[in-house]
Amino acid sequence: MSLSALGFDGAGKGWPRGKRPLSIAVDYPLLLTIFCVVGLGLVVLYSAAGESSSAMLRQGVRLGAGFFAFFVLAQIQPRYLRFWTPWAYLGVLVLLIMVMVAGDVGGGAQRWLNL
Repeated sequence: MSLSALGFDGAGKGWPRGKRPLSIAVDYPLLLTIFCVVGLGLVVLYSAAGESSSAMLRQGVRLGAGFFAFFVLAQIQPRYLRFWTPWAYLGVLVLLIMVMVAGDVGGGAQRWLNL
């Protein structure tokens, strides 16, 4: 299938609205900075954990989950984030009030809810 069949005119206009192929929206400078910080953190962890590969593996799994969440959340359009942010903030405030009211106390500190 040619590009002109998909609606791309080749004159610099780009893809018509609604016919753009799947693309992943990522902030590349932010991603590069995160990779640099993660790399440095892994080196420090490897040194501090007595050159333990199991600690590196556990941290690698957590980093993988974090990068997956990063890529998924980067695809959400800002208008949806603007809509859901006040509701998420309200939900977090409700959880904090629940901890203040019904949280477990142990060792002089108030802890998470005992779910």
